[in-house]
Formats: sequence, structure tokens, C-alpha cells
Amino acid sequence: MAKGSRAPGSAQKVRGNILGNDEPKQTTVHKFYEDVTNIIVPNVKHQEPRYPGLDEWVLNCVYVHETETTNRSAQCHISFILTVN
Repeated sequence: MAKGSRAPGSAQKVRGNILGNDEPKQTTVHKFYEDVTNIIVPNVKHQEPRYPGLDEWVLNCVYVHETETTNRSAQCHISFILTVN
């Protein structure tokens, strides 16, 4: 790389649509999962594994519950983090 130039930061790199994946099949599966479970996964990060040789991923999740009463509708949500390895 020439002096004075550098690679773009991670925020400037193209990552795709959902979770860094722009393949139509994966995007469709992800949207279907969110619709069926009401669990939205807005962020996924790779983190250093606690045990060598295992990938470890941190998923930020939001569960959304919508209820309708006779006069109005209400929406509740709960946020949680899953660690997957």
C-alpha cells in the first residue's frame, strides 16, 4: 500500500444486506425466521473464543410481542444476548 493511503475502516466496507450476507436464499430464510418467531437479530459479532479452536458469536436479539385489546393494540419487547459457539 502506498504511503498515506490505507484500507477503508470496517464501517466503510460493503457487508451485504442482512448480517453481512446478500445472498437471496439466506436473506429469505432470515426474514422468514424473524416473521415466524418474532425474534429479530439486529446485530451479530464474532468475538475471541474462550476455548481455542471454537468460533464464538454474540447475537443481540429482540423478541417482540404484539397484543390487541378491544380499544387499542400494545407492543412489548425484551432484549437479550445469545452466545453461540
